[in-house]
Amino acid sequence: MSRCHRLLLEAESGETTGVLIDYVNDYLDGRSVVVLNLLIQPYPLPTQRSILFANAQIPFGGVLPSLRSVSLENMFVLWSHRSNIFSSLTHVRLENLYGDFLPTCGELFGFFKSTRQLTHLHMLNVECSNTYDACEDTPVLPQLTHLYFSATNSAAVALLASLKIPALQTILVELYDDDIVDEFFVDSPALLNMLCSVTTAIFTIMADHILTFINIFRALPNVVNIDARGNPGLMVSAFHAILLHSPVSLTKIELYICDDVLPDFMLQPMVAKYQVTIPYQSYVDKKEDKFMHINAMPYEMLCEMFDIHLEDVRGDAIHITLRRYTILGVCRLWRTIGSTHCKMWKEIHIDNRIPLDMVRTAMQLVNATPLSIEIILPGAVHWPGNVTQQHIENHILDVLQIFGPVWSRCRRLLIVTESHANTWFLIPRLEPLSVPLLEFVRLELEVDEVELETQSQVFPPLFRGILPYLRSLTFGTTFFIWPDPSFYCNLRHVSFTHFWTPLAISRQDVYTFLAATPRLEYLELYNISGSRWPPPTSPAPTLLHLTHLKIKNFDENIAILLSTLSLPKFHTLLFEATNDRYFNGFSRYCPVLLSRAMSVSISGLVSSLQGLDRLLSCTYNALRIDLRELLWINLRLLTGDEPEPGDDLDSMGDALFEIIARHGRLCPNLTSIVLPSEDTVNALLHELGDATLRVNANQPWFHDAA
Repeated sequence: MSRCHRLLLEAESGETTGVLIDYVNDYLDGRSVVVLNLLIQPYPLPTQRSILFANAQIPFGGVLPSLRSVSLENMFVLWSHRSNIFSSLTHVRLENLYGDFLPTCGELFGFFKSTRQLTHLHMLNVECSNTYDACEDTPVLPQLTHLYFSATNSAAVALLASLKIPALQTILVELYDDDIVDEFFVDSPALLNMLCSVTTAIFTIMADHILTFINIFRALPNVVNIDARGNPGLMVSAFHAILLHSPVSLTKIELYICDDVLPDFMLQPMVAKYQVTIPYQSYVDKKEDKFMHINAMPYEMLCEMFDIHLEDVRGDAIHITLRRYTILGVCRLWRTIGSTHCKMWKEIHIDNRIPLDMVRTAMQLVNATPLSIEIILPGAVHWPGNVTQQHIENHILDVLQIFGPVWSRCRRLLIVTESHANTWFLIPRLEPLSVPLLEFVRLELEVDEVELETQSQVFPPLFRGILPYLRSLTFGTTFFIWPDPSFYCNLRHVSFTHFWTPLAISRQDVYTFLAATPRLEYLELYNISGSRWPPPTSPAPTLLHLTHLKIKNFDENIAILLSTLSLPKFHTLLFEATNDRYFNGFSRYCPVLLSRAMSVSISGLVSSLQGLDRLLSCTYNALRIDLRELLWINLRLLTGDEPEPGDDLDSMGDALFEIIARHGRLCPNLTSIVLPSEDTVNALLHELGDATLRVNANQPWFHDAA
């Protein structure tokens, strides 16, 4: 130990620590120690305090003068007999000094007074056992530039406020209560004076009101770098607070939009990659203590606001996609900026609520950007006032005419309609289209039983010129077969969703469709039921390139259909079910398909281990089995029925573990089983209570999903 540079002592009590210190003292050359960490776990009792002091103050007398970094966790030791013992310290970490084992205010002050070279200070949940006397000579830390502070109560904030830190430049603050935030950034004149010199601020703050963030920035008049990555849930609010309510003396904001892990504040340099650098120039008089008017913000700043406003809502949420049109109608400035910011117009939304002048503006903005186009065809009942079907058709046709020049660049197309009658007028407009870049189409038709016979007559003509270019096609309650097989020859990904009775599809229709998709690689069946009639008149197709099959909630007719398919290259199965009968049905009708799967992922809810056991017994050639999203639920525990033998969690866990372990022994090629992760299970604990089971395993071929 003569060349030791870093020493960690960890013990469960003060007595144990004293023994360790005596032992280490016989072998340690203290002149070489640079980092010392002392940890007591769990928290020591007050009676152990004297033992710690008696055993610790003497042996380390030769060690401490060479130290640069000290970490004290769950304990505090003061060597009061030598004032220069901490003179070389530059980094100090104090953590969890509260509860039954507290230093006094005088002891902490004495410690800080002897650390004149301190540059980095961590104070995480640090309190003192008596109140601070304003008459006392408070310590000054002239070299301290970096402060990492976390607190859960007022006592810790008051302790920090009693220190004098004139050269503070960087703060990293973790606060999880609005009242504590106000005490730190609003109520303490001493802290406000200390924060005046801060230029870099990093926040992890859980606040409920945007006013909290406004107060934070008011307390930091000279800050130029702000990092709010630790607030993913409040990122939008924090961002708007920075932009709309920043102090007028702020000259530049370097804002983190990502949610990465912060660097180690104590041992690593402050290294950051700023994704957004926004020049900021104030146009408001400082003396009047006003905020910048939104119209005075630079172009780049407003563009960033628009992107964040739309970032998390892109997709099929139609009522949200109207926001980009709303931005154009706020004022002349926003209309000008929105009209020149092409990033906003990667998605185009067409329905009855969008004024034609805004549609024309959007069409002029798309330039050469690949597009995602959504066409919503609501029935007349959703139109304001009394309108006719002819009025609806005329409006949609006008919109399509405006967007005609950009159809060739469309990559994703979504069409939603409530009635087949709404689509007939589109046929002459969409039928001749050529869309070479189109990769994905989703069709959703909300129909009743009367329209079932006519729905297959509507959509094929709409896509006569589109289908040959498709790579991905999703049928949502709508299924059609175009007689020309060349229309489906390039499909790689096909999904069938929400085909329950009376929308069940026949086996022959599926055979005909799959036979026309020779290059299909991925097939998804989601909430789907099949029909026994009419019986198939042609043999089951062979899908030479299909490798992935994803299925969720299907009836036995679909299981029988899958069992008849020939899949020579199939290797990955993604199976999800919310009922035991799906486990039983799939293992009953598709044992050969299960035996060919090399990678199996099973998710959903299971209330009977027999179904899971039967399904796993068929996957004897699997290399990898993923159960991370599987939840075992005892229905009797949920419904309040009288429990039966084996219902307790221990018995349930033993049974599930035996099934998985037995399956692992029977599979010669199995390399790993991924078990349910703690995060996945905890997400449902509140709703499911003790009926949720998480399994841990120790076999070498088990891997925790976390």
